[in-house]
Amino acid sequence: MTAAELKRISKSMSYVLRHRPDTIGIQLEPAGWIEVEELLAAFARHGKSFSLDTIKHVVTGNDVWLTESVAQRYLKIVGGALAP
Repeated sequence: MTAAELKRISKSMSYVLRHRPDTIGIQLEPAGWIEVEELLAAFARHGKSFSLDTIKHVVTGNDVWLTESVAQRYLKIVGGALAP
């Protein structure tokens, strides 16, 4: 996956999780959590398929462009759920 594709996914995830979960038909838990599998399935239903490994790559910031991104500052994976 290219850096541009990873950046697009990062921005899409950040927008959905921080502002508009309804755009892909999800509802976050009151504390802002969502099961990773539910998130992946919702994105896939809306034509944006990617894997858990891709999410991990985006969240851990394995590329230089991500070092100051929203994903690295606000997202984490805990016990199979993605949280702000």
